[in-house]
Amino acid sequence: MRKMVALAAVVLLSVVALRAQVQIPASNWAWFTLDSGDPSAVVNSIEIELDSTFTLHAWQKCDSSDVAGMEFVIGWDPNVLEAVSMELDPIFDPFMFKGTNYPGDGNSGTIDTLPAARWYAAVCIQNMGCTPLPVGEPFHVGSITFHVLNYGEANIDTTMYPPSSHTSMADPTGTHTYVPFFYDSAAAAQYGADPTLWGPGPGGIGFTVVVPSTGVEEGTQIPITYYMNKLTPNPFKSNTAIAYGIPKDTEVNLSVYDATGRKVRTLVSGHVKAGRYTVSWDGLDDAGHRLASGTYFVRLVTKDFSKMEKALLLK
Repeated sequence: MRKMVALAAVVLLSVVALRAQVQIPASNWAWFTLDSGDPSAVVNSIEIELDSTFTLHAWQKCDSSDVAGMEFVIGWDPNVLEAVSMELDPIFDPFMFKGTNYPGDGNSGTIDTLPAARWYAAVCIQNMGCTPLPVGEPFHVGSITFHVLNYGEANIDTTMYPPSSHTSMADPTGTHTYVPFFYDSAAAAQYGADPTLWGPGPGGIGFTVVVPSTGVEEGTQIPITYYMNKLTPNPFKSNTAIAYGIPKDTEVNLSVYDATGRKVRTLVSGHVKAGRYTVSWDGLDDAGHRLASGTYFVRLVTKDFSKMEKALLLK
């Protein structure tokens, strides 16, 4: 009996925010649908309101062999989205093992640099009483529901995430079938693929979420949870922005500390109404003096929430 585990990986990479429906590709592939159990309803992007939720469905299809195992990893931007639930399809129940992993859960196959979900199902061999998934038929991998935390554009992808750049499937003999998703000729050449055939357009593995903020006054939109985004830009020379949100009126302290832990600048201190805010830091201390280049830490503290982000100030 040959055991196998199909190996895959993910990266977040920007794609054009354009609504599009495409046909299921005729070769080995993977794709998303939105709030739909119809595998032909392939959608690449959505424009959605703040604090709303949406569900993506992941699909795969192999035209070279019956499918005896698979792995599908997706990643997302934590500044804009949070995953609230996910489920691997019951179709994999007869497989020897199946599972879902989050980053940092101690499993060596998980991703640890950005939020990601790893679905896997492996070893389905006919003489074990398990029937592999038929060649050429789309199968539903699983679903994941996201909550929209913040304005902006977020990308959900299954590509170029270390240690590799593909999802994959395997047949009952353990032979892997890779599903590459390449953006450049160098990556394509590494796997012997034609770069003109792969990408974020029709048939590509990727989804873009656009959360428009046009006409919205700062502080008027109340988040359902606390958050503090990463600084933008970072590193920076003159100014950087810190976006944060609080779901209820509370005392807020937003301060900058140097590498020794000494407070050098207070950006916000006092009672703040519930809402979403963006604060700018100009690289100066409380006395108005330009700070030396180096690493600093911006910390947000409330009664119920605390978070710190690193800032790199350049000359």
